[in-house]
Amino acid sequence: MPSPFTPVVETFKEAVNQLQLVSSTLHHPEITALTLDANNVQEQLLTVCQQHILDAALLKEILGQTNLLALNLAIEAARLGGESGRSIALVAEKFRKITEELKQMASNNEHANSKTSGQESSVTPRKSWMKKLFRF
Repeated sequence: MPSPFTPVVETFKEAVNQLQLVSSTLHHPEITALTLDANNVQEQLLTVCQQHILDAALLKEILGQTNLLALNLAIEAARLGGESGRSIALVAEKFRKITEELKQMASNNEHANSKTSGQESSVTPRKSWMKKLFRF
């Protein structure tokens, strides 16, 4: 059964690939650092997707990191300007859209979790393990 994250993960992979292409062309230290950040967030998202776990706290953490990545890329795009800036701005926009999708997933997940709050006790140990796994 495919994860509900699959479309977001695919879009995220595309955005990371575009960012890597721009980074390899520009050789700009800030863009290189943001590319590494994007790879880290992608790994977290892939792990969550593979385990079919919809943990609201983890979704919010990934959401925050993706939003920060989009903002930092937009700032760098403005700094660079020109064709390079436009390329980075396109990637920043893609990450911003991913942020919106993750917000929607987190909202849907919180709504679903509120319906099943009686079953929370069996899930709590897994949540604490997952939180430790995704700490930077």
